[in-house]
Amino acid sequence: MTRKLSFDKLFDKLLIITISLTGTILNFALISQVNAQPAPPPPTESSDTTTLSNLGPDAEILATALEKFFLQANYQTESQTSLTFSFANSPDSQVVMTSQNKITSVAPNKFRAELNFISNDGSNLTKKYVVVSNGETVWIYRPDLKQYSTSTYEQFNASNEIIWLGLSSILENPTQADIEEIGKNRDLKKSVEKVAGKDHFIYEYFSQENQTTMFMVVNPENRELKELRVLTKEQDMDVLMQEKFTSRTKYTDSDRNLFNFIPPQNTQQVADLEIDPF
Repeated sequence: MTRKLSFDKLFDKLLIITISLTGTILNFALISQVNAQPAPPPPTESSDTTTLSNLGPDAEILATALEKFFLQANYQTESQTSLTFSFANSPDSQVVMTSQNKITSVAPNKFRAELNFISNDGSNLTKKYVVVSNGETVWIYRPDLKQYSTSTYEQFNASNEIIWLGLSSILENPTQADIEEIGKNRDLKKSVEKVAGKDHFIYEYFSQENQTTMFMVVNPENRELKELRVLTKEQDMDVLMQEKFTSRTKYTDSDRNLFNFIPPQNTQQVADLEIDPF
């Protein structure tokens, strides 16, 4: 039996989450009469697109970038995550959700995430959430409502809420063996795309099982992972999730309070508080 890679596990999870979100997205689109917006440009396929069949120099660059990014237990990540739903019957209309994320993570399963969802109406208003896990309990806190809810880590990890923490957070950390297998994959392709005026390598990994594609954007000069993209389809929608990394550094602090939520004064616990970007 073929071992399923971490990326394939991610695709399985994203597929389930996207299906469950479909009704909400469609209802939101109908109610808000989504304004026409130009679709984000697809990854550039330049003339030097190549298929990597073994761990050649370009695949080694990807392996190094993934190792630097994932093979560490404790880290702080700042990123911008966007989830874009484009409709086949109205290609110029989209639902776009964007958040600025700051996440501190310590193995096993401890994290503190600060999520700022950015309004798309030009008002510059944000909706903020704080999500904290001590490895056993997860708290979701919304400051403007002064409300919070709790669940077990297992419940949160299996829920739709985890998608809002970004691709790198919901991706089960690949092992060294996973990374080597990715580099050896005969379907792995590489192209070149300009990012901030510099050539970046775009590694394309296609899941035949889920008909889903992941794009890994790497700066070949310093061999750092700069962006993750996942492109898939659900019913009449194209779904593009992107996470662009501003920084990812090793976390060395020992502040235990960071991973325990102490409710502020006059804050109410509620039975269910969903992370709602709308």
